[in-house]
Amino acid sequence: MKIIKRMMAVMLSLTMILSMGFTTSAKGTGSLTVKIANGSNQQSLNKQTIKLYRLFDITSADAEDLKDPANYEVNSEYTDILKGALELTEQNDTKIFEALSKMEDHGIGINVFAEKFTQLALAQKIEADVTKKITEDVTAVTFDSLPIGYYLVYQTGTKKLQSSLVTIANPNGETIVYLKGDAPDVEKTVEEDTAEVGKVVKYEVKTELPDTTGYEGYTFRIHDTLTDGLDFSDETGKVTTGSSIQYPMNVRIEGTDVNQMMDAEFEGGNYRSITLDLSEFVRSHQEHKGKNIIITYYAKVNTNAVIKNYNKAFVEYGNDPDNTTDSTPDVVVVNTYELKIKKIDPDGNLLEGATFALYRTEEEANANNTDNAIRVSGGNGSYVVDPSGTNYEMVSETADLGGYNLVVRGLDAGTYYLVETKAPEGYARGDGFIPVTIVKVDDDTFTINDKDGNGYIIEVINNIGSLLPGTGGMGTMIFTAIGVVLILGVAGSFVISRRKKSEE
Repeated sequence: MKIIKRMMAVMLSLTMILSMGFTTSAKGTGSLTVKIANGSNQQSLNKQTIKLYRLFDITSADAEDLKDPANYEVNSEYTDILKGALELTEQNDTKIFEALSKMEDHGIGINVFAEKFTQLALAQKIEADVTKKITEDVTAVTFDSLPIGYYLVYQTGTKKLQSSLVTIANPNGETIVYLKGDAPDVEKTVEEDTAEVGKVVKYEVKTELPDTTGYEGYTFRIHDTLTDGLDFSDETGKVTTGSSIQYPMNVRIEGTDVNQMMDAEFEGGNYRSITLDLSEFVRSHQEHKGKNIIITYYAKVNTNAVIKNYNKAFVEYGNDPDNTTDSTPDVVVVNTYELKIKKIDPDGNLLEGATFALYRTEEEANANNTDNAIRVSGGNGSYVVDPSGTNYEMVSETADLGGYNLVVRGLDAGTYYLVETKAPEGYARGDGFIPVTIVKVDDDTFTINDKDGNGYIIEVINNIGSLLPGTGGMGTMIFTAIGVVLILGVAGSFVISRRKKSEE
């Protein structure tokens, strides 16, 4: 009895081995390369999720045999879904094959079938044979060692549900499929791309309202992050911080009367990252699918601003809440600028104690009324524009700060007027003003007085003792008055002298 059992076990093992060898030999494997069809340009697949459903196994890889329904076996996982998508009253492998063949022969209905199958698979939460989330910035992704068969290829969470069908029938060969799915993205703009500290800038994020037909659920969230030089605020500049946990944003659908305020949630504790959940919004406004959603909000430039202040937004989307996809972030920059000053004596030594004020107009600079000067905060030769401050004085240092000994940051593009209000002890104050014009070239480049702004340093020399006044200064008027008095005195003496001679 034991011998018979052993023989049966050996025969069963041999049968399994032969069966496995036969299956591998008959079917074989191939590879599938997926790309996104987007005109002449190939769209990046980074952060996209691709799912493969093997609808049929192919038992023969011979080209002629592909026409024989006997060589196709329906994947039993999808039998009921195939029946529903094809609207069959009864099904077997041959009937399903014939129904699909007729669609292909007549060139109609195959896309409808693919969409219906995907809808049913999603609704019933049927797992795909293969799921891959791409984490690289590539325009093509390859699935290797796939059993030859008839596949449905689905890119998750696109603006409109769309799947493609492809046959992999070339063992050890490559098959290419081009998807037409268009993934959601965002376009971010800023109304003014240069700003002074204290200024409020207006942002807009634009994205297309996706078609959620066929999705049981759909996640659609906008994420936005500011750098340290910006604070979320309202239009008036009131910053949203402290105990606030929500930030109101205006949401409208372009070309419609849909216009409402929605609350975004802050992420983290620094109040510079927000999430606006539009999932229910897009599902409840499907009559406007394909139109642009425009989100408007504001940020205030603060004293932490640097030359390049970034702001980025992206959309998180997907029909599977546990497997969402992030779009490529769109980044905009608001620039603020800095003015470097080198205060020196005639020998080129750095001078400390020279006080400067900065004005916005020539009239204010001439008047030199510090009530109108730009307010700053800071010290030790380093200052930043600060509208809430009370100080206007910027004092030079002896320390070398990088080829200069005084700097003011947080300036907008435009023209300013620099005035020395007080000279170091023992030196004469420079008269008049120095005009400074800042011009943005691009996010990385700006000019000051038509020179490279990053390397531009205003050099101001103080001489020991009194100096002849500059043009337009009050000193010119004093010397002119003295000159007139002297001339009148000389003229008077000449007249008196003539009279005395005539009397004699």
